[in-house]
Amino acid sequence: MTINNELVRRLPANVFMVAVALALSPERRVVRWWSFAAPDVLLHRQDGTWHALHSTELPMGVVPHQGRYEAGIQTLEQGETLFVMSDGVLETMCPNGEMFGQERLKQALERHAMRPEAVVGEVLDCADPGTELDDITLLRLSYARRAGLPDAADDAEGVNNDG
Repeated sequence: MTINNELVRRLPANVFMVAVALALSPERRVVRWWSFAAPDVLLHRQDGTWHALHSTELPMGVVPHQGRYEAGIQTLEQGETLFVMSDGVLETMCPNGEMFGQERLKQALERHAMRPEAVVGEVLDCADPGTELDDITLLRLSYARRAGLPDAADDAEGVNNDG
């Protein structure tokens, strides 16, 4: 029994779960990911560019699934950073009627030196006081090589504001 099939069995028809799972392999410098209707995982490259690791599956709990889920695979280089977030980060409504969105998120990360807590603060400051907040979670995973040690996922930091 998979988590998905158990959710299909237990959840009402209009309830589902989005999820993302990452498997880091520092010795091979790769990350494998599975995403079930979650926001894109963002990869910030050493050269300052962004790459999106897109969701590949339906949300969990919608339809039964047999077999294995295929993983996406991404090579990582020293100094690159992955950002995983809940949809509440992107979908927070600002007073101008626009969602915070992925582009504003990337700009905020760059402006705040890639620090999740500062960016979550900006998302909360931007939020229209008249709207209800969804959960706001932002996780940073940085890939670095420490002197004398094998390659490793060196730095992880996250913030959750369970609005």
